[in-house]
Amino acid sequence: SRVLALAVLASALGYGTVARADDGAQSRETRTTRFAFQHKRFMFSRQGPGSIAYVPRTAASDKPLPIVVFLHGLNVEEKENPEFDQTPLDPRVVADDLIAEGKTRPFILAAPTHSRYARGTRVMWHDFDLQAFIDATEQALGGRAHVDRDNIVLVGHSGGGCNPTGGLLAPNMKLKAALAIDTCLDDKSMPALLGLADTTKVFFGYQRSVWQRPFDEFAGACAAKGSNCKAQEFSGFHRNPHREVLRAALSAFLPEVLPPKAAQPSSVALASAPVLPPKA
Repeated sequence: SRVLALAVLASALGYGTVARADDGAQSRETRTTRFAFQHKRFMFSRQGPGSIAYVPRTAASDKPLPIVVFLHGLNVEEKENPEFDQTPLDPRVVADDLIAEGKTRPFILAAPTHSRYARGTRVMWHDFDLQAFIDATEQALGGRAHVDRDNIVLVGHSGGGCNPTGGLLAPNMKLKAALAIDTCLDDKSMPALLGLADTTKVFFGYQRSVWQRPFDEFAGACAAKGSNCKAQEFSGFHRNPHREVLRAALSAFLPEVLPPKAAQPSSVALASAPVLPPKA
């Protein structure tokens, strides 16, 4: 019944590539490692380990892999890993699809949970230590995969990119890219996000249907940063634009940040074709 429900949801949302959810859900759980990270700071004692590390099926264990660290948004219901629910919008499903379709190289997907008092944008991911989290991730994987620390991508969705002094906007490691997806653009978070573009590539993906923000103002300031900053609007969503934009933006941005390795000479022309964002 769960498989049928996922197939119906995939069809309703227009995600045909997720119709194979029946052969992926179990293997995704098998390849998901759960571990604790700063539990007292971010979670309640009654809750489980909280953090996850996901290694794709095609990843080679002897070679360092890029890592995508995902910070979720407000968590009023105090869930563990609120976006990792085996629906077509689960970031693991997005990762599997991108890798299987040859749009990105294999990468580790890791995500902590913030459930303790995670009800305000200015307090989300306070004092989050990215370096310590990556260390904990690699230790939890126990040699099954290794992190390429020259290829760190930090993603903040919704409230996960709103705290001007924490989380996405205050990394303590050099990033390959920062992806802000439908986050705040207030008088503190917007300057912080633009300031981040001085040291790393910043991608901002948004939709206009849920709440209004100064998108055009940000897009103009972002364009002035040159190639280090990109703002892109997504539309054409169904029931939950604020969550659906997460899949759309990851599908558009990650191929730019983590493109597949160079193809063989016979297929260079095909490999060099531009990767276009999904149609609205």
